[in-house]
Amino acid sequence: MRPVHLQMTAFGPFVGQEVIDFTRLGSHPLFLINGPTGAGKTTLLDAICFALYGKSTGDEREGSQMRCDMAAPESLSVVVLTVELGGILYRIRRIPEQLRPKSRGEGLTSQSAEAQLWRLDPEGREQLLVPAKVSEATAEIERLTGLNADQFRQVMVLPQGKFRQLLMAESKQREQIFSQLFQTRIYRRLEERLKQDASSVRREVEDQQRIRQGMLEGAGVAEGGITALQATLQRLRPERDLAQTRRAGCAAQVQTLTTSLAQARELRERFTRLAQAQSELQTLQQQQGLFDAKRTRIEQAERAAQLDPLALACQQGRDEASTVNNRLQQLQAEEAQARQTWQQSQQAYQRLAELEKQRDIESLDLERLQGLAERVKGLRLAQDTQRRSAQEQQAAAQAMTQAEQAHRQLGDQFRALEQRQTERWNRLQQSREQPLNLQRCEAQTGLRRDLAQLQAQIEQQQKALSASEVVGLNLKENYRRCQQAARQCELQWHQGQAALLAQSLEQDQPCPVCGSAQHPSPAQLGVDIPDAPTLERVRLAEQEALEQLNSARETYAGQRKALEALQEQSLQLTQRLGDDALLSVADLQSRYLQLRQLVEERVREEQAHQQGVEQLQALQQQEQRLRTDLDRTRTALAQTDNQLAVAETALAGAERELPADLREAGVLDAAIKQAQDRCLEQAQQIERIRREYQSAQSGWHQATAMVQGQVEAVAAATTRLQAQESRWNDALLQSEFAGEAAYQQARMSPDARQQERQAIIAFERNLQRSAAIVEEQQQGVAGRQPPDLEALGQTLSLAREQSQNAERQWQALEQQVVSLEQTALRLERVEETLSRLEARYALVGTLSDLTNGQTGDKVSLQRFVLSVLLDDVLVEASHRLSLMSKGRYRLLRKESRTKGNKASGLELEVEDAYTGKVRPVATLSGGESFMAALAMALGLSEVVQAYAGGIRLDTLFIDEGFGSLDSESLDLALRTLSDLQSSGRMVGVISHVAELKEQMPLRLDVIATREGSRVQLITL
Repeated sequence: MRPVHLQMTAFGPFVGQEVIDFTRLGSHPLFLINGPTGAGKTTLLDAICFALYGKSTGDEREGSQMRCDMAAPESLSVVVLTVELGGILYRIRRIPEQLRPKSRGEGLTSQSAEAQLWRLDPEGREQLLVPAKVSEATAEIERLTGLNADQFRQVMVLPQGKFRQLLMAESKQREQIFSQLFQTRIYRRLEERLKQDASSVRREVEDQQRIRQGMLEGAGVAEGGITALQATLQRLRPERDLAQTRRAGCAAQVQTLTTSLAQARELRERFTRLAQAQSELQTLQQQQGLFDAKRTRIEQAERAAQLDPLALACQQGRDEASTVNNRLQQLQAEEAQARQTWQQSQQAYQRLAELEKQRDIESLDLERLQGLAERVKGLRLAQDTQRRSAQEQQAAAQAMTQAEQAHRQLGDQFRALEQRQTERWNRLQQSREQPLNLQRCEAQTGLRRDLAQLQAQIEQQQKALSASEVVGLNLKENYRRCQQAARQCELQWHQGQAALLAQSLEQDQPCPVCGSAQHPSPAQLGVDIPDAPTLERVRLAEQEALEQLNSARETYAGQRKALEALQEQSLQLTQRLGDDALLSVADLQSRYLQLRQLVEERVREEQAHQQGVEQLQALQQQEQRLRTDLDRTRTALAQTDNQLAVAETALAGAERELPADLREAGVLDAAIKQAQDRCLEQAQQIERIRREYQSAQSGWHQATAMVQGQVEAVAAATTRLQAQESRWNDALLQSEFAGEAAYQQARMSPDARQQERQAIIAFERNLQRSAAIVEEQQQGVAGRQPPDLEALGQTLSLAREQSQNAERQWQALEQQVVSLEQTALRLERVEETLSRLEARYALVGTLSDLTNGQTGDKVSLQRFVLSVLLDDVLVEASHRLSLMSKGRYRLLRKESRTKGNKASGLELEVEDAYTGKVRPVATLSGGESFMAALAMALGLSEVVQAYAGGIRLDTLFIDEGFGSLDSESLDLALRTLSDLQSSGRMVGVISHVAELKEQMPLRLDVIATREGSRVQLITL
């Protein structure tokens, strides 16, 4: 990973926007980041680490705490970093969580954290990988770099005060870092895979053992095993056969008693039905008088129905009389309201004469103002017309003068043209002797044009073929996903069905699938069981994806055939072109254009002389016309000046006629507008009064007429009502009813009469049916007595109880025998499975223990590989540490095992040449620890670069620590960093040590001011 470009805005102590272009430092720079304490040197590393992982190098501050306190509220804190990873450029932009002004209104609002990641290609195009989500951007950076934030700080940055972390890290932490750097996760996956396989086999063995033990316990022979199981079977089989014989005899006895009891119940039912029928017949006979009264009631209702038309006509007359009386009262109230409205409109109508007089006065005033305005407008228009005419005349005179000058210039040009025509004529005579073969050139150009079109079509078809291939791959992947989803859904459905079936199992009851009465591990019901529509839907999705894939394959085949046809046509055209096919289209077109230009030049030169003569004659005629037009224009200009003076005098007189308060611009127009508004308002008021008066008068007359008509309608309705009541009273007197009340009491609706008739018919039918049933039942029980059902039932119950006991005894023996037989078969299969699994575990378990560090020195396979790599790193690190410590110290890997179960194999020790002893690295002083950590980081960078496929550590930042070194150690450390730079690394050192500033020509100076810090690049 190598930084290329860094941009910070309102970040840390930097108020504005700071841009650092690392490419200006060179390809493999060793540079110093210099500045006073608190200026913001470490903030540069914080910005890089924050852009990559959203964290600072020291991990003491969150992104929201990195905002500059002196920045303007509207300036967002933003960090943009461009880095190179494996030869590819990436740009990441992060915005920390912060407060910003609201886009609308006042106050502040919270700006959420954002992160965007782009990949940049060499042509400058950008591909957005992560649009905004912070977690996605961080995950993608970790995938690209192979390091998380903690590992980045330990191997690529030696943070201030934390450079000892990698040096002092435990085996577990160092294992995580080295596995990322050297891509040894394959060994870890192998460990986990073997561990999983061993655990899986061990669980299977334990499961089979539990199954075997459960089977034996279920069979009641947990101690004796299969031998006791076989003995139990030999004892139970004769007992089962005897129980089956007793079961068959009891069942036959129960069947005989059941038939006798059914016949006795049928006879008892006949006696019951006879008693019910006799009771019903007696009840119906008692109701005979009630239904006779109903017949009389129906006859009276039918006679009353004959008077219904006269009664209805009389009631309608009464309703009509009430309606017309109500309408008369309503119209009388409306007539009173209309008369009051007309009287009110008369008062307003009497003011019309006064309003019309006032309107006439306003109209005269408006006409006077409009006349003055029209006169002023006409005079001003005449003045403007005269001025424009004068300007046009002056412009015409100037145009004439320019035309004379142009004519003289054209004469000079014509003479020069005549001389050139003579030269062209000579060249034309010479060129006529050269033969031109335009026809062949045009044919070749046409063929090349067709060939170019075919090439374009071939290229387009190739692009379409590539696009179809991409679509096909996508559809193939989609079909694979749909197929996998369908298989998963079917598996879940089958598992769900098995779980549902398992819920219905009962202990000591046979399973409907395997027949076993023991259920040691029934299927468990999952969270979601797909239903039939869901299963069908995923199957249809799979089928649809397959159809789309087949269709895409057919399209791809068709496009490929079309491409082959186009390529064949291109080959044929190339053969027709022959030798000219070696020329490009541009060469043929150039040759054709040269020949065409030569021909056209001949034609133009032949016509040029004649055109020149005609042009000279036309110019001479134009000169004469221009002179005549110039004289005429000058005379018209003088007349226009006189007319303009007269118009200005008349305009001044007209303006003096205006009143003083109307002479200002716009005042007269405003007065006219106000007068027009007043006239319009008065006219509208007069028209409204007249309209309201006429409407009120018409409404009152109309209401009066309607009242009079309604009075006549009331009289007519009263007359009709009297006639209808007279006819009704006469008919009522002639009927058998004593009065209208008796008539109303006798009335029945047609539906009610029909219902009563149907009730009488149903009664008579039921009476006849009950008599027939009584006679039939008496014949069926003649000469017989009711049976004793209770005695028969007790006998049958006793027989059934005996049969059930026999059935239970047989079922118990049968199930026990079947269960033991099935258990014996399953035990044989379990024993075979156990033998196979134990043999497999003997191999897989041993490998798992060995690779996972469960034997010997407790070193796993990955830690063993990493220990070898660590030895290589320590060789490089010790070489540099020995130089910086003047041969005193050398780093070693601790090979002895750590006490307890703590992971071991990657601990570090330091060998002191002065004492000849090996001691822990924690015993080093501050300066010695810094040199050891620096040597460790440099050695790690060298070894990682040397291993193919490893992560590239071509950048190293060191934050402080040099202040703990003496001058000689400082020189040795700088020499070591220079060697690292020469091998292709970028090394950045943060320090305020004066000696470093003098020895390192490349610097990034961080300058602190009261308004904030800024960065300046120094190259000496």
